[in-house]
Amino acid sequence: MLHLARSRFGSDRVRLVATIDFALLKPGDGLLILHPTVILPTDAFNDFMLSGGRIAILDDFGSSGPFLERFGIRRTNPPLRPTEALRGNHNLAWAVPIHNGEEGQGDAIHSMVVGIGRVLTNHPTTFVNPGLTPVLEIRASDGVSYPLAISGEIREKGRERKGRLFAMGDPSVVINLMLRYPENRQFAERLLDYLVEDDTWGVRRGKLYLVTNEFSQQNAYRDPLSTQNLANRLREAGSNLTQWKIPEFTAWILGLLATLMIGRQAWLRMAQRAGAYRPKFAMPIPLVSQPGEPGRAAVLAAPSTPRGLVFLELMAGISAYLTAHLDAGEQAGMTAVFDAALEQRLVSPAQRDELRALSILVSRVQTSLVSGGRTRVSQKELHKAHLLMLDIAKAIDHRQRP
Repeated sequence: MLHLARSRFGSDRVRLVATIDFALLKPGDGLLILHPTVILPTDAFNDFMLSGGRIAILDDFGSSGPFLERFGIRRTNPPLRPTEALRGNHNLAWAVPIHNGEEGQGDAIHSMVVGIGRVLTNHPTTFVNPGLTPVLEIRASDGVSYPLAISGEIREKGRERKGRLFAMGDPSVVINLMLRYPENRQFAERLLDYLVEDDTWGVRRGKLYLVTNEFSQQNAYRDPLSTQNLANRLREAGSNLTQWKIPEFTAWILGLLATLMIGRQAWLRMAQRAGAYRPKFAMPIPLVSQPGEPGRAAVLAAPSTPRGLVFLELMAGISAYLTAHLDAGEQAGMTAVFDAALEQRLVSPAQRDELRALSILVSRVQTSLVSGGRTRVSQKELHKAHLLMLDIAKAIDHRQRP
């Protein structure tokens, strides 16, 4: 994504930074935030957008929730049964543009996705928002729409300049190998243009700043927890008090309260700095909370995990292993994969029949999980699938050895 941005706008206009300095941000700048893990300064970002700046937040399970809720955007889970998904995997659902036209006025598609048929997601989250404009959605098989991306203009009454806010529930769409899909790459280019293109109030020609994960902020004076903001508020309050004619006793009480507030804030700051810092690499992370294969294996091996989920994982592994040795297409189902494996002699007829019998149980378990029911998988069936996978893998590996 960084390479794509620099190739479009030049290295001078694109900055990958570890600190957002709000004193350097100009009304013509754009800010792209991927999966933040720090608290976002709501007031500072709001001031930036009111001056004409644009912000895009692509986040699925990061810390942007409180900031987005300020604008009425709330996260929800994506559908378990999307109408379109890569390889039939609901975690790899295809998102499509949303038609926002009112009845009798024709369809209207957001300019970011005009000419884009669909965008591939990877373990996304979706949104609920009653006010901003939906851009992309994941459609469920029951016809319900789950907005994935939302956009809106942020402006102050009486001011010509207006900023933009774009929120998307999946940063993976524009990350690394996901850009090998032409639709994703085209969408990434449109997103970059959206952040820096000219507006009706004038030419912008600003810089594009990119931040990811954990980053710091400087000069965010509107942050309600900052010492600078507290000092500014006390100074303003003091200036107002000097214009009032209040009794001397009341003035003493107000002065005492102000002193207590300043002392409390100073004590909290000192306590935070005096606390021993514990490096992140020294903090043990439970295995089930870790991403990737270790965490996935820990969840499947947990005693509380139903055997049905373990069975589905084994059968998905068999299908994926055979697909890797075949020329089968990405959309091929289990039955087609097993038949193709028999034709190319990767499995025996008996093994193919066992696989097809187990695939029927796969369908029952999947249907039961989606509907909220419960289909039991016996220990014998789970053990049978495990041994069958080991036998197939062993035979293929033995055959491919020189």
